Formats: sequence, structure tokens, C-alpha cells
Amino acid sequence: MAARVTGPAALGTEPEVVRCPACRQTGQSIRTMELVSNAQSAASAAIGLLGLLSCQCIYLAAPTYFFLEHFCRHCGIRLAVVPWADTALAQIDRELLSRPHPPSPPAGQASSELEIEPARIAAPQTGPQHLIALSPIGPPPTRPITEACVKGFASRYATVQPTTVYEIQHDWTMSFPRAVLDGESKVKLYDVAWPGVSSGDGRTPLFIGEYTPNEAMTASAEAKLGPSLRPAAFWNPAKSTPTMSIARGSAKGRVVATAQLFTNNTDFILHTPQYASPSSRTPTGYASHRSNTAGKATVRPAFTLWQSCSGPLLWAVRSVRTGNEARETRRLVLVDAYGRLVALVRGTGEASDGGGGKRRMARLEMYCGAAEELVGEVVAAYGALRYVRWSRARLGLAVAGLGEGLADVNDEM
Repeated sequence: MAARVTGPAALGTEPEVVRCPACRQTGQSIRTMELVSNAQSAASAAIGLLGLLSCQCIYLAAPTYFFLEHFCRHCGIRLAVVPWADTALAQIDRELLSRPHPPSPPAGQASSELEIEPARIAAPQTGPQHLIALSPIGPPPTRPITEACVKGFASRYATVQPTTVYEIQHDWTMSFPRAVLDGESKVKLYDVAWPGVSSGDGRTPLFIGEYTPNEAMTASAEAKLGPSLRPAAFWNPAKSTPTMSIARGSAKGRVVATAQLFTNNTDFILHTPQYASPSSRTPTGYASHRSNTAGKATVRPAFTLWQSCSGPLLWAVRSVRTGNEARETRRLVLVDAYGRLVALVRGTGEASDGGGGKRRMARLEMYCGAAEELVGEVVAAYGALRYVRWSRARLGLAVAGLGEGLADVNDEM
């Protein structure tokens, strides 16, 4: 009797036979399981985290016991994330994938002995229906996928140093990113503005009404959305819900990324400006991508999937140890569709804003090539998470798991 084939959205806590939406091959999924907390420490952990976040009035749901992922054993792509005692969060659909002709790995790419060496896809994996997920790390793996390839995330990067380091300045009251500095020289590289979100001084939060999106949360210009909705391809920043904007150097610099924000859900639309030439200041249009997979809403902000210029990426709260740390620590990390570390964020302290106030500081570590467009999108997606946390807290809504990953930026100061 043939084994029952399960779809990625129906995966649970055990490995199951599944047909991969990317390579279209069928086989038993490779399941990874990361211990988050044990039964004895769950209650104290919840109380401790609530205490850390009390200054923000954040409600944090009780911690889960395990973090689970399912990977395709044929092509290595992540099929689903399964929070403990919750339904699977599908991680791919065909709209997020590309034909198997990825670019060469970026120069200066981080590597480790346990990383899968990037290489072009070779037969028999290729085929007319075979698709891959692009990644800033480089092409997907080609050698046979084993459990050793995808397990051990927490210790895999213990000897790896980031390729590029940035410092993110946050305002003191709402912890919104306001500027991005070079990690060594402290020179300001990007200015972060929040049109329609705050007064701009970072100290006095303004009440934001409940917005109804002017644009549908889709990147398809051909979608039949009805007469009252416009697809994101026609986005006009002057007639939008609140946004955040990342500009080179100063507020008057060339905009490299924007994120459209909403108060009535936990998703965002990333709008990446497209220019006619490197010296242009006025976009000819925007490459627009809604967070999560097509037609799905993000129900667990601690696992936020979004499409970058370099492929689909996932913000997740994970245990990890890098070359800069003595032990494994739960951090907000950014991983690609094959479970490889792209970036992480850690709180570093506070600094003066030059006007008598204070700024919260965080360290953004990139573990891949740091092209300007990608850095702008990463900061925009990170800022969108901070907005979700602040907005839902203002409305008295839960942000299960997300507060833990952002706590060190807010409270360990």
C-alpha cells in the first residue's frame, strides 16, 4: 500500500511523505527539532520574559516547547515551520521560486565546515518543473541532502564571523529604527524615516487610527481585486498607509527600500524602488512583494516570511551561536529557504542622540554579501517587525514569540 502523501501545510511533529512544491519529487521530509524550553522551566521563563517586556506593556504567550522545521530530502528546501502545538506554517509556494540558474555566490561569503557548499544544480535534480529559491548566500545545495546538512543550526556557525556589521539606532520610546551606521567607523549610511507613523523626534508617539489599506496586499498587477482595490504594482507612496523608508546617507538621499505598514494585521508590503540608472533619484516603479506566501496572512509574527531582491527569507527566533558569542543565545535571525544564516540582530546598549536624548542600539550582522538593495530591504523588514510589536501592544494584542526575539534591543540596556 502506497504511503499517504502530505502537503507542506499539513505537516506535523513527525517526518511525513510529502511532495515538494519546488523540485516536485516525493519522499519523507527531514524534520529538525530545536528545544526551546522544558516543562520545568516553562512557567518561570514566561514570567521572566513578561518581566523584561513589562515596560513595553507587551503580552507574551507562554513559550513553546520545540521549534520544528521540515525540509525536502531531495533539494533541501524548507517546506514548513511547525510551532509546537500549532499548525504548520507553509514556507514556499511556486510564486517565490525561480528557474535553476542562480547567480554566482557573492564575494566574501561566510562559510563553515558544516555549511553546504554552493554549486550549480546538476542532473538529475533539474527538470522542466524543477524550481529553486534564490538566496543571498548563493545557489542551493547539490549533493545528496542528509539530516546532517540541515540539523544543528544552533552550533553550525560557532566559528563563523559576519562579513559585514552595521549598527542600527532606535528611538527610545517606540524602539523604531532611525539610522543605520557602519559598524566600525560609525559613519551614518542610511536614514530611516516613518511617514505617517510618528512625529519624527522619536520621543512622542502619536496615536495612529485604524487604517484600511489603499492597496491590496499582492504583487500581481493582473489580479482581479475589485473596483475599490489596487494591486501593489501601482503603489503610490503619497497615497499610502503608513510606511517606513530607508534612504542612503540622509533623509534626502536616494531611497533604497520602503515597507508599507498596517495596523489591522501583522503583514507588510515591501516596495523596492526601481531606477533607470545608478544616479537617478526618482523611481520608475517599485518591485512589490507582500510578506508570507500567496493568499496567506502571517499568524505568528515570530516566523515572518518575506521576499527579498535575493529570494525568500524568514525572520525567526532561534537559538544560535556565532564566532562572536561564547554560548548559544536565542536571537532574531534571518535565514534563507534552505535554512542557512543570512543575518541576525542583537542589542548592544544605548547612545546619545546628540540632542540630549538617548537611542537604543542594535547590531545587524550580515553573513553574506551585503549589497545596498539587500541591506535596505533587511532593515525595512526588520523595522516592519518592530512596528508590528509596537502596534499590537498599543492595541492590547499578543505578539507570541516575537517579543522574546526583540527583547534584548528593548531591555538589556
